[in-house]
Amino acid sequence: WGADLWGANLGGANLVGAKYGDDTIAARLAAAERLDGYTFHLFRLEDGEHMVMAGCRWFTIPEYRTHVASEYPATDKARETLDILDFFERRIA
Repeated sequence: WGADLWGANLGGANLVGAKYGDDTIAARLAAAERLDGYTFHLFRLEDGEHMVMAGCRWFTIPEYRTHVASEYPATDKARETLDILDFFERRIA
């Protein structure tokens, strides 16, 4: 059961219909990579919600913002991550 996608390159992957836990992916909308090589993917789910996958993280954009604020606030890593989340929000607006 389940695939471990840790470190997987999802560029060009067709994940439409794939399950992530109880969520079903409808489309991959965007991807962005931080300077440290950490890649973020934005997905739209079948229920219309949007989720961000980065490494083992599977968060909504607000959840990811909370994670950044609690785990590495006021750092270059935080600023770059928040820029990526801002880009994703513009993609779904």
